Amino acid sequence: MDQRCSQVPFQPYIEQLDLHELPSIQLVPGAVVFVVGPNNGGKSTFLNEIFARLSPTSGTKWISRVQWGLGTEEDYRGFVSRSLKPTVDGQYLRDSTGNTMQPHAVYGFYTSQVMHGGGLFLVRLLNAQSRITLADRVQAPDVVSKNEQHPYHRFFYSAESEADFSTKIRTAFNKDFRINRTGSQTIGHLGVSPKGDRLSVEYEEGILTKMQPVDTFGDGVRSYTGILLNSSADRQPVTVIDEPEAFLHPPQARRLGREIAAATKDGSQQVFVATHSSDFIQGALAAKNPNTFFLYLDHANKDRPLFSIDRAVVEEFSKKPFLAHTNALDALFYDQAIICEGEADIMFFKWALEGTSIGRRLEESFWISAYGKEAIPGILEDMQKLGIKARCVFDLDVLLTPHVLRRVGAAIGVDLSQYNSLLDQLAKAIKVPPAAESLEKISGIISQMADDEPSRVEAVRDIKRSADALGKSWVLKSSGVAALPKGDLNARVRAFLAFMRHHGVVILEEGEIENYVPEVGGHGQAWVRAALDRGSVPSPAKKSLQDQFKSLT
Repeated sequence: MDQRCSQVPFQPYIEQLDLHELPSIQLVPGAVVFVVGPNNGGKSTFLNEIFARLSPTSGTKWISRVQWGLGTEEDYRGFVSRSLKPTVDGQYLRDSTGNTMQPHAVYGFYTSQVMHGGGLFLVRLLNAQSRITLADRVQAPDVVSKNEQHPYHRFFYSAESEADFSTKIRTAFNKDFRINRTGSQTIGHLGVSPKGDRLSVEYEEGILTKMQPVDTFGDGVRSYTGILLNSSADRQPVTVIDEPEAFLHPPQARRLGREIAAATKDGSQQVFVATHSSDFIQGALAAKNPNTFFLYLDHANKDRPLFSIDRAVVEEFSKKPFLAHTNALDALFYDQAIICEGEADIMFFKWALEGTSIGRRLEESFWISAYGKEAIPGILEDMQKLGIKARCVFDLDVLLTPHVLRRVGAAIGVDLSQYNSLLDQLAKAIKVPPAAESLEKISGIISQMADDEPSRVEAVRDIKRSADALGKSWVLKSSGVAALPKGDLNARVRAFLAFMRHHGVVILEEGEIENYVPEVGGHGQAWVRAALDRGSVPSPAKKSLQDQFKSLT
């Protein structure tokens, strides 16, 4: 369905991608399509096939056919007349970057949707090299014919377009952008722009003497400028960009993602992007383009090599602070996500499993801290909507929060209703130490508290730990399954833990991470640092961890 802004002249767009032995992908004008997935998943191949399918070809891996939305014949001819200009001899048509093609091939594309020896006026490929060279100096335009053979030529004729582009460059690099209007070459310059009349001799001298040519900057500046030129000054109907974040710092990648997604909102351009940068994706989501798609590719996954993520889901994610302002979206580029209760758990698990066969098999996993067990089910659901295989790790006291387990079960497709009676029986069977013991300890802490801020902070922490001892949660976390009565209940709980591991949910049998190195005191990240300083995890504890985490590999 055509959703372009009514004020924008017609541009062709890709209406549908037909795939080999997979469902077709429906697209709309102005779509931003992120092609994501693990390394060697087939992302670059997919992008290259979009262009390859303009010509008669065979042997493609993903795309069997590209179906174009070309509008009416009048729409298409209007687009051609705006985008391509006849050469002097009239035998060819030339696009904005100087590529020539035969008129009969261009106009014949309307009925055949096959381009013999051309197609660059429809699809632009921006790889690492081409986007850098796009910002290089070019031959000055012919002011008589006013033919534009490069995006810089647009600025030559339109000071307004140049000023708009300069604003976008300044946001990224804190430098103005200007082109020179004299000489045999047109050159993009960065720096502090001169003052005064834009067409004066003094202004031109200021550009040439006070500003620095873009092609003398590093690859990051040139790459950013080239990509922005494509989306701002010379929009092809379809642009394909492979890893636009290359050479860029994270803040620049985020800005570039936002600029590209915002530029397509009027429906004049579609962009396909293969990326490994969550910063770039977060920037694009911040633009709130309603036509944002994700394609998750992993050709090694025979059961689901491609997963298309619905636009409504992407729009929902753009409103979620956890996904928008953390690195959780980095999971898109790994084999799986492992969601833990806290950062301390992740630090410990990675360290304890380092160098083991299980640790090596988990190297392509992305670890996410949920900052508490209650948040894990929601993150698990979000990861699955993105097509990411996700696993969970809980402390043992999650057995006392059946609503969390039920929600996890629903997300992974497991009915836990058969275990309701077990969880109810478990909560009743846990014995809590006498309250007097904990209250006496709290009283002692208060009486010994010094009158300074650090002492008060530490005392509050000690009091909280002592108060926690009054609850069943503390019993499970401090003692693990050993706190359970021996016999049938104990065996049934262990069987339940094994069942959950089989479905990708690890519930620590030892209770919590601090019990794996009990010789070290403390809690949380301070405990992890102290455990790391100790140098090693005891062999029985390491073996237990490997046995439990084996299910996540």
